[in-house]
Amino acid sequence: MSIGKRIRVLRTRNKLTQDQLGEICDATKGAVSQWESDATIPATRNLLLLHEKLDFSLDWLLLGLADYTIKQTHSLFINEQTLEPIDSGLLSTLYELAKLINDDGLRELIGFARCLTGTHPAAKAKRA
Repeated sequence: MSIGKRIRVLRTRNKLTQDQLGEICDATKGAVSQWESDATIPATRNLLLLHEKLDFSLDWLLLGLADYTIKQTHSLFINEQTLEPIDSGLLSTLYELAKLINDDGLRELIGFARCLTGTHPAAKAKRA
């Protein structure tokens, strides 16, 4: 999906018209239309204004990586014992660190986390 299509998704998920999105990021309706049709790419200033107002992941918008919003990602992580959302600051830190680790490192980190929580297959086999 292109940046333009993701801008359209961002606008429609927030139930905004092109005029309203333009007001948020100090752009015209015509500029928003050009972005959505991939005729032009928004300036950094416009992107930062959108990001500040609409809480979405810049990784998602620019690269198609990660989820649509940081909040959306955080709401998926629930502590099973308390059924309360996990501290979003901790998740942000974990997310930022995970972006710096290669796939093998991430697999190792997940294995370590599973050992700590007793959910690793080897830990389950010991309990049986």
